[in-house]
Amino acid sequence: GDYRVKEIAQDKIKKKDDILQLELIKNDDILAYLGQHKTEQIICGFAMETKNLIDHAKEKFIKKNCDLLVANNLKDPGAGFKNDTNKVTFITKDKIQQIELMTKNNLSDLILKELIKIKEEKHVNSN
Repeated sequence: GDYRVKEIAQDKIKKKDDILQLELIKNDDILAYLGQHKTEQIICGFAMETKNLIDHAKEKFIKKNCDLLVANNLKDPGAGFKNDTNKVTFITKDKIQQIELMTKNNLSDLILKELIKIKEEKHVNSN
């Protein structure tokens, strides 16, 4: 979702040339906006990378003002969009934690538990 087509055809695009060129424009960065304007919210971002996972994810975590960033490398076996499993790294202000390959269902539970833990820690530290 980083880019979208600049113009949406109103009618079918007829096949005429061997190459069809589409012009793309950048979408608004919703995560950056939320991070810049957050007050009490807990912000969780996601990063998919193919190179330098930790460096790029840490940079995104800071730039987007996240509380948790869940990063995965599409080149890891079992990770990504085409599987029922994923292998990720959790990045928070205090840690970088490798999460081993697991089902996406179990991973979603783990992400939720991590977000609850972050919320509880913020609540304790604000009192």
